[in-house]
Amino acid sequence: MKHSPKWTRRELAAKNGGESCQPEVSSAGSAQPIGIRGMKMLRNDSHRLKALLVSSLVLFLWMPAAAGAEDDDGVRVFLIFSGSDKDAKALEQSAPRFRSVVLKEGLVKFAGSKEMEAVYSQCNSEVGVGATSERECQLRAANRIAIDQLLELSAMESGKNAFDLQLQVWAPDSNELVFEIVVESEGKSLKVAAKEGFPKLAAAYLCWSGVGSACNGPSDLGNGTGRLEILDVTPSPVTVLLDGTELGLAPNQFLDLPAGPAELTLKLPGYSPYVVAVDLSATTTTLSGIVLAPLPAVLSIQCNVAAAEVVVNGEVRGTCSKDAAASLEVESGAVLVEVRSAGFSTFSERLELMPGARSTLEADLKDVSELEKACEAGDPARCWEACESGHMPSCTTLGFMYSNGDGVPLDDDKAFTLYTMACNGNSSAGCYNLAFLYKKGRGATKNATKARSLYQAACDDGLMTACRSLGFMLQKGEGGSEDNEGAAALYKTACDGGEAAACNNLGYLYREGLGVKEDIGEAAVLYEKSCGANLQAACNNLAFLYQQGQGVGVDYKKARTLYQGACDDGVMAACSSLAFMHKNAQGGSEDTDAAKKLFKKACDGGYVKACSY
Repeated sequence: MKHSPKWTRRELAAKNGGESCQPEVSSAGSAQPIGIRGMKMLRNDSHRLKALLVSSLVLFLWMPAAAGAEDDDGVRVFLIFSGSDKDAKALEQSAPRFRSVVLKEGLVKFAGSKEMEAVYSQCNSEVGVGATSERECQLRAANRIAIDQLLELSAMESGKNAFDLQLQVWAPDSNELVFEIVVESEGKSLKVAAKEGFPKLAAAYLCWSGVGSACNGPSDLGNGTGRLEILDVTPSPVTVLLDGTELGLAPNQFLDLPAGPAELTLKLPGYSPYVVAVDLSATTTTLSGIVLAPLPAVLSIQCNVAAAEVVVNGEVRGTCSKDAAASLEVESGAVLVEVRSAGFSTFSERLELMPGARSTLEADLKDVSELEKACEAGDPARCWEACESGHMPSCTTLGFMYSNGDGVPLDDDKAFTLYTMACNGNSSAGCYNLAFLYKKGRGATKNATKARSLYQAACDDGLMTACRSLGFMLQKGEGGSEDNEGAAALYKTACDGGEAAACNNLGYLYREGLGVKEDIGEAAVLYEKSCGANLQAACNNLAFLYQQGQGVGVDYKKARTLYQGACDDGVMAACSSLAFMHKNAQGGSEDTDAAKKLFKKACDGGYVKACSY
């Protein structure tokens, strides 16, 4: 009878002309379960595909369909191998042992490699090369050619001449791990160990798929009257031993066992053995609700720096260096490993560790100074690395890239997040830029009061640009009451600190007598200082004083020169004023053509007053 597994359910339906799959009958005349009862899918509620290591090699294995299985009843599967180049090839060479056990039951049909590789290659050209994209392309290819299950074989050395062989069964349509089993196997090489262990993996797969004959292994115990039923073992299936003799896999029912006291052991690689005393008789002894305790995983962490701190799930666990790896016992499951060293980027890796497994992680920490240089040169990826390593100026730089669409897509939300991170990390520039977003309502709800407080914090930290911006908010009454005296004080602080725009703004207050006593001569001095720092708006203001003779003597030629420089730099008001001087022969002969061109330039540039000429 050929069984077609419905592996999103706990039981299997038989397909053989509508005939149902009945329990086999033992020699004693009692019904014997086929071995699937009580078996649960593994991690079907939350476990998702784990990306392969970038260095791993994934081999596609072509297998011919089983003889007599050309109909559509079989499950279409595809076999892949993961691990290093050497390991994957060794597993591939031993695969016929796995194949022969699976195929003899007529359960599956193996898809050909050509159709799989065609879709896989096309996907790779679209999404690029990488660990995650590799898995994505496997799943996409499997779905495209209607693969029911991806069977992934891998191995890990567990000791001298000992290996843990693992089979994982994935559901391509749901991106879900539906079954996994690990068996121990010995051999002087992985190839030898795989040849010995693959039949056990295949038997476990068939048992899970509903082939009852695969659930019981051979036993030397002989005939007896003892009966044993093992249900609801977590995880499952497990190997069952009675007084040291292997019975087979459970969940299952075992008959014809020796009656009397015995020691029952349930084993699964990566878990502590479950040992219990039983007294078998003709009355079935039933065990249920058994949970095997997972063994800790052993994680070896190597790093490329002299000394680094190793943090696992937020807890400092030790150190690693170039010469000495950190060897840690870690609780199995999802873990976050961070490796930190002053002056270097923080290495961060999320892992899914199998119980009892031995894993090696190589932490490559990068010199932060090199990352900073690359970030300053406009490399967003290096900015991310430096920012994640705790270099707040790089967070600010990356935020600026996102807020301006410079080398990355414009994204105010990301900019807001990065500026917030930088500001919280005591970056005055981060606080300054965050204030700007609050002021403009970009990436956050517009909040002038919040902007004021952030400008104040950055100003207190010595950022003169922030003092000038805070002064402007006080002058305009944004985020609070108008305060020209406070604005003048802030402008002076910033101007004395080298902020040219603050000198220009303070010059305006002196010229208008706002918050300070009117002093156009002082305004001219401040405009001169700001213009000397190449702030063309200040040059335009200074030119006006020379044109009008306010605070300085009338000097049309100097005014023309200053207006020209400002106009060339894009100050449209300067273009309009220079046009007026050409039109009225101030500082030179009358030139109406030049005046018209300059008025038009100013008008086209958005200076509305010039449009009336």
